[in-house]
Amino acid sequence: GSKEASDDFEHHLPKIIEKYGNNEAYKRLKQTKVIISTVSSLHTNSEIFDLKDFDTLIIDEASQILETYLIGLIIKVRKFILIGDDKQLPPISIQNPNSLICDNPELISIGINNFSNSLFSRLKQICENNNWNNAIGKLSYQARMHNEIQEFPNLHFYENRLIPKKENQFSKIERFDTQAENKIEKILAKNRVIFIECPLDIGKTNKYESEICKL
Repeated sequence: GSKEASDDFEHHLPKIIEKYGNNEAYKRLKQTKVIISTVSSLHTNSEIFDLKDFDTLIIDEASQILETYLIGLIIKVRKFILIGDDKQLPPISIQNPNSLICDNPELISIGINNFSNSLFSRLKQICENNNWNNAIGKLSYQARMHNEIQEFPNLHFYENRLIPKKENQFSKIERFDTQAENKIEKILAKNRVIFIECPLDIGKTNKYESEICKL
């Protein structure tokens, strides 16, 4: 990632180069077994593949990444694992939708019918169509939402496969109190959406927003 995205000088490659020089950065790179990066950073700094051989590339949120962004990366490694959920947000493309439709018979035969789709979705569909169950896995347990919130997506998107992981996901949901002393809670008790003004912060984080969330 960018230097502005991290304060960790000892594990952030651009800052290691800045602090210790190229030779030390190269030495650490060769000795490190796991490298973490954004997809855009790998494209911008693709020379890392010339400096180090990678056995496996693991891509998270792969269902939100256009296929063209990944093809150039997965050919540089021996094997790759795509992790994602095509029931959530799709890849974003700002091109005209009509220009993304594929009419090439050979591409259509391998599942490419629209260039706005993700490699994840295409390969997942191919695996399901051919019953290649050894090449695909689906998680059932989820620990990010209450059981009552889970009911809708579970029924309409996940074929009732979702299973709450933690006991507190079954806890009683406390409603906001219109008579609460907390000003924000009183507002939330009467409104589905509220907008809270806060100062701008420098960089990719906002400490003022995090302080408001603590209230």
